[in-house]
Amino acid sequence: MQCVALKPVNGLLLLMKNWLLITGIVRGKFCGLPKGKKAIKRRCVFKRKCKADGTVEKRKARLVAKDYLQKAGIDYEKTFAPTLSYSSIRLLLALAVQKDFDVNQMNVVTAFLNPSLKEKIYMKLPEGVEGQKPVYCRLNKSIYGLKQASMAWYDMLDGTLRNFGMKRLQNKPCIYHWRKNEKTLIVGIYVDDLIILSNDRPTSKDLKAALQKQFEMKDFGEVHWCLGMRIVYDKEHKRLSIHQERHIDQVLERLGKTDCKVAKTPLDSNQVLSKDMAPKTEDERTEMQKVPYREAVGCLIYLSQGRCPDISHAVGVVSRFCDDPGCGTLAEQRRNDVYCEPRHH
Repeated sequence: MQCVALKPVNGLLLLMKNWLLITGIVRGKFCGLPKGKKAIKRRCVFKRKCKADGTVEKRKARLVAKDYLQKAGIDYEKTFAPTLSYSSIRLLLALAVQKDFDVNQMNVVTAFLNPSLKEKIYMKLPEGVEGQKPVYCRLNKSIYGLKQASMAWYDMLDGTLRNFGMKRLQNKPCIYHWRKNEKTLIVGIYVDDLIILSNDRPTSKDLKAALQKQFEMKDFGEVHWCLGMRIVYDKEHKRLSIHQERHIDQVLERLGKTDCKVAKTPLDSNQVLSKDMAPKTEDERTEMQKVPYREAVGCLIYLSQGRCPDISHAVGVVSRFCDDPGCGTLAEQRRNDVYCEPRHH
């Protein structure tokens, strides 16, 4: 077993902890593989979860299923699960400021391990237990990596919120609301992260208790760090700001632009981009292939959805040339990067 980006001992301990969770969701004992049935494989995923200041909060290990081996109609049916878009998150935060709501955040621990599975899915056991036979298990509950895992989790969370009396929006099924007299409660869902808006703290406390009764939850209290965005909410002065300085730092460092000069606008008004700027010779094409143009544009798209919506038009312009970028389009893409740099302040 290889442990990437983690110390071997820590990686093994984390994986053992995750495997204990997995074995708790296997139906009965390990079993043989029924005739005519195929088992899905699995792999280990290791990841660091960081705090708002960039320091490591914890290291995670996941035993995940290889979903590309699942067959539609046999191993799964529906897979879609709604989640909050960044525009919806900004809308909820703006509503909180306007209505003077409290904004809290909760997270469900190992959310995808909670829902039961309707389908009969067999999985091959991981390394370390293959010395015993049988080497397969039937999954009684969902695990990370299954195609239906996100939908199964959403359906389970949906039932819990409905039992509390909340209703979901028809056009935004990832947003739930509850209203009684002057009391209002709004919940936005992004997979296993919950953003809770409320103007009545006892009601908000009751909802948290209902969720904690059903799932293992982490209550972060007032929102400060959400989906890679640092949120500063000054309720007294009705001000809220979103910051992504850590992501901007990472992008500039990755692209080697930490010492760049700041641009005042995202695009040069005197520069008109066109396909004529594409490389003309094979040497020019080879040289441009060394430039992480697509990667940089992807990072800019992420920033435009969160902290920097004002660069959306500029990002749309430079993204048109991802297939064959030239020196002119590269210069404008880099201008977007350095325009975002002063957002630290």
